[in-house]
Amino acid sequence: MIRTDEVIRLAMALPGTDEHDHWGHRGFRVGEHTYAVLWPVESIAILKLSQDDQHALLSMDPYTFTVDQWAEQGWTKVLLKGITSSDFADQLERAWRLVAPKSALKALDARRG
Repeated sequence: MIRTDEVIRLAMALPGTDEHDHWGHRGFRVGEHTYAVLWPVESIAILKLSQDDQHALLSMDPYTFTVDQWAEQGWTKVLLKGITSSDFADQLERAWRLVAPKSALKALDARRG
């Protein structure tokens, strides 16, 4: 299980991330592109993933990972009580990398050596 405060901390640690209002929810974007939205009342995060990643997660754990009408754009709901912090961090970074500009990608890669 990952807590909502940890989701926020992980998202804000990714280079170039800005928190913004996304239809009444906390959204996280890099540049102009949103890659994650947090619905704390429902204990859900919504991540923008590639179709391949989305399909793999839905097949692996349909309880934790679900989709709605935005599935074709890669938006994937993640039930926070069904995922470890480490696994969530991996998926969050995948979402970020999908929309991040090259300069932000280089910044993260340089930080890691």
